[in-house]
Amino acid sequence: MNAAIAKVTAPKGPKPRDIQTEARESAAQRVRHLGRVRASGTVMFWDWTRVGGQRRLFKLLAVGQGGITGVEKVWLNDTLVSRSGEAVTTSPYNGRVSVRWRSGFGDELSGGAFATLQAGFGVWTAQHRLDGVGTILGEFDAVKGEDVAEVYSGGDPDITALIRGDRCYRPADGTYAWSDNLAIQLRDVFTHPLYGPLALDDIDNTSFIQAQLDCDDELPKRGGGTVKRYSGGGSYSLSEPVVDVARRISDASAGQIYITTEGKIGFRVGKWRAPNHTIREEHIVALDIGPGSGEFERVTTLIPKYVAPEIDWQETTADAWEDAAAIALYGESAEKELDVPWVQHHGQGRRLAKIKLAKLNPSWRATIKLRFWGLLLLEEETVRLHLPELGLSNAPAWVDSFAFDADGDEGVVTVNLIAADPASFNWTAAEEGILQAHRRPSAMKPPSGRAGDLFARCHDQ
Repeated sequence: MNAAIAKVTAPKGPKPRDIQTEARESAAQRVRHLGRVRASGTVMFWDWTRVGGQRRLFKLLAVGQGGITGVEKVWLNDTLVSRSGEAVTTSPYNGRVSVRWRSGFGDELSGGAFATLQAGFGVWTAQHRLDGVGTILGEFDAVKGEDVAEVYSGGDPDITALIRGDRCYRPADGTYAWSDNLAIQLRDVFTHPLYGPLALDDIDNTSFIQAQLDCDDELPKRGGGTVKRYSGGGSYSLSEPVVDVARRISDASAGQIYITTEGKIGFRVGKWRAPNHTIREEHIVALDIGPGSGEFERVTTLIPKYVAPEIDWQETTADAWEDAAAIALYGESAEKELDVPWVQHHGQGRRLAKIKLAKLNPSWRATIKLRFWGLLLLEEETVRLHLPELGLSNAPAWVDSFAFDADGDEGVVTVNLIAADPASFNWTAAEEGILQAHRRPSAMKPPSGRAGDLFARCHDQ
């Protein structure tokens, strides 16, 4: 059951490892990149010719639909190589390999218009344009037979590059600029003139501007300095549902996409904001309140799965985040992964796990039917619940869901509330943890609670 649920709820779309693999197929997906991404591409041309008496292989990759704004690093197979201009200077490729790229927009709109490729092959003409596609061209000189095993042991090397992806659309002035801000990226996915499904009037601009500012909040990081609250990057296929893309970006910022009272789409990122309203006894028609989670629903440990720049932009798991209060009450449960492929910082992955666990293990949940007063909660993310007879004195809560039924017999508004923990958004540099790949394995510790008792008995036997 857990495996099935994980499969259904896991972020859809291309995985980072898929993006970093050369595709050799005639009907490959068109993939767009935002922020920084390590990517390969689809092979559009591959052939040998002679250039000045030297046999040379030309390999052209279509890397990013919409274009790419920069190539910061290049790997041949899994070797990070240095370059002087376009020439690779790392052994054994030095003097034998060059890597060029075209952005796919502006003066380089035609991603296929490489002069060396057109000069070397009459079949590759000016009509082979690849307009609006960011491309990379690898050129590999042939070597003597005795050197093949050293230089090209597996054939021509796969090319991957750390790229700066497509520019994001800025609706305020109609311009385009690269960004790793998640709110800017989400608005671009929604409203880009070529790739977005929504019109500008569909978007609540005020909420997106605030979300953009919240993403840029400076938080302390391990070792000193600061880091942005939420940033990142990722890739998506133009054929996948926009809701799946939006979810990956939203998950990377603990965000919420919602409908405003004007029928527009709003967005806010995970950050504690004090409630604007308080539910009191006189507002309530019916109330059902109970424990935050059942015995078999508790999750006490989350392991964020993200993309780590420190290990060549590969997917890895961050330091686990444990809900110490829940473990003290109930004992440890099985660890679960929090898949956030758009996240590219260890501390950000841990912050998201801390916020997520606070919502998975609330002290109470409630379903409340309200009078028309409840319409005030339509756009709200939080509310206070003031019922002193139940021990709740202005208790903060998340508005988990909202429903309206004008013909309802018991209240017209129904809200599901989750007890909120404002402290789950507090953050210190020490909480960032250490990247798993850079730390020694910790000694095994016995679990607590019932699992600990079983562990002890098994150990004794």
